[in-house]
Amino acid sequence: MTGRTVLLALLLPIGFAFANGDGPATLPDREDAPTVGSNAEATPPPRRDAFAFMPRGGGDLLPRVYGTPEARAEVLARTQSVEDWQADIAADAPDMPETEARTLAAYLANVTPTTEAELPPDGRTLALRHCQSCHSLFTGYLMQRRDRQAWLGTFASPFHGPIDMSAQEKAIFADYSAINMPMQVGDVPAELRF
Repeated sequence: MTGRTVLLALLLPIGFAFANGDGPATLPDREDAPTVGSNAEATPPPRRDAFAFMPRGGGDLLPRVYGTPEARAEVLARTQSVEDWQADIAADAPDMPETEARTLAAYLANVTPTTEAELPPDGRTLALRHCQSCHSLFTGYLMQRRDRQAWLGTFASPFHGPIDMSAQEKAIFADYSAINMPMQVGDVPAELRF
């Protein structure tokens, strides 16, 4: 098989997962795959995030700072500005990298007050769900440097108009993207640099 064929075989199921709204793509870990020819009932292999190289979104960062359901419920009941969230996160997680703290603060400012059960997708999930269905994730998203307003402006173009995202989701996406993009070329797996 050529490298392109292998890449296509890997990425097609990922694209279908997002097109169907199944969330972040995962791939089986090869070393944990069930044994072929075994009489024992095979269990599905554990799955790993095919896009683990991308910065985490606010939904993934929230339980890292607020580890218990009670702590998350208390935090999600508040309404605060991004600046107030940043101050709280700095006090509650002083070792958290600044970019992650900013990502979580922006997410919380966009989604609160809410409950954990009603949390919308974070910016990373929205980018993976919507940005690779029409163009290369690498050149069309991961390497783009824009501020929040410019990311919001992408939804005004005719070809982005049909994307099914609420105003809240667009704000979550724009904040995540402005904080975390562009990525460094070397941080993106070589097979995804197209």
